[in-house]
Amino acid sequence: MKKSLFLYTFFPLLSFFIVSIGLIQNDNSIYAFFIILIFTTIFFKHILTLNVEPQIFYAFFIGFLVRFCLMYVDINISEIDPGDCRDFRDAAEYFFYTNRIAFRGHEHFDGTTLFMGIIDKIFGPHRVIIQYFNTLCFMSAAYLTYNLLCKFSVTEKIKLLLMLWMIFSPQSIKSTSASSREGFLSFFVAFSIYSFYLFTETKNKKDIVLSFGSVFVGCLLHSGIIALIGGYIFYLAVYNSNTKKYELGLKSIYYLGIIIIFLLPVFILFGDTLLGKFGHVDTVEDITAHGASFEGGGSDYEVPFGDNILGTPLRAIYFILAPMPWNFRGITDMLSFILLSVPHILIMQQYIHNVKYIEIKKQTICHWLMVSAVCISIVFGWGCKNTGTAIRHRDKFTSLYVCMLGIFAAAHKDKEYIIKSNGKQKISLY
Repeated sequence: MKKSLFLYTFFPLLSFFIVSIGLIQNDNSIYAFFIILIFTTIFFKHILTLNVEPQIFYAFFIGFLVRFCLMYVDINISEIDPGDCRDFRDAAEYFFYTNRIAFRGHEHFDGTTLFMGIIDKIFGPHRVIIQYFNTLCFMSAAYLTYNLLCKFSVTEKIKLLLMLWMIFSPQSIKSTSASSREGFLSFFVAFSIYSFYLFTETKNKKDIVLSFGSVFVGCLLHSGIIALIGGYIFYLAVYNSNTKKYELGLKSIYYLGIIIIFLLPVFILFGDTLLGKFGHVDTVEDITAHGASFEGGGSDYEVPFGDNILGTPLRAIYFILAPMPWNFRGITDMLSFILLSVPHILIMQQYIHNVKYIEIKKQTICHWLMVSAVCISIVFGWGCKNTGTAIRHRDKFTSLYVCMLGIFAAAHKDKEYIIKSNGKQKISLY
């Protein structure tokens, strides 16, 4: 692990030196090829050191290969996701040559432009490099999620199924092969969850700093990522490590005070940067109008009572389950519902009916993950009125949903659902 981290640090520094002295200025395909070869080798060599099952390794390898093929199509044949991707590339290249941040012709701070511009500064203005690191970050997110499943004692069969669901989601394949920010966001979400889990196990303050720091970096790319810390705050404020229970008391007030003292200066100083998308929101109508301005296509859905604050639960449900059966437009929507929405129904069913019967340690994890999931659904539920957009935003948090499915699956395998009611045992869906 330490050797991989060293290499992941050394080669970017070396590349930055090469680019900064002017040896690489234009779109140098040979240089880009060597960068991709080096980082791909490091990634897979690290996976091989874990002695993973061959099926898991093949899932990662084929997932990489499919995305490489789509990159080739996107660059040489036809753009698979034009829109924002083209604007991000242009803005990153503009930053490389001018050191100024501008998006769509307007000079103002944009976190994604800065992030991709820094990649250009390090590796040169190669279009394929940004797309490659978008893919690498997503596959790294999948790797971190796989590590968490191992810690939850999930069986190899279930791990494989969950990794296939995460890696081969059609929307994920498309968005993490282009010059988008989706792969980067998936990584920051997965790394944050992984670090916070480590904190709950070891109480090492370094892990919680990394966890919150990852969320804040993610907020530079998309403000909605801030919703992830809802579960963290819930755990820190309410969980009692002595009694192993969630309870309100003086400790809750103490930790809430610390959290507020820490977060308040951050948002006062950097609020416009971290929460840029919410900067011009004054009313509920502003939220829906802002979200709708980025959406298109024929997959809009209408939420009952959606323009009223009381409609928030319905908006959250529509976000997490879209496309709804009554909005199906054809076989594509039906398949999307089965593959991408039904797992969320399963998570809700398992949490409502079975979480209290799981071993207490895993209960704790499920609770703070679920609070984060609810916060995410509320925030993005108000920003989405389109099935495609909802699915794309859900993909950012797939690592969270995979962790919850893995915990429930592991609980069933270990026979932790031991419930006796009227002489009967309750059986889970797994």
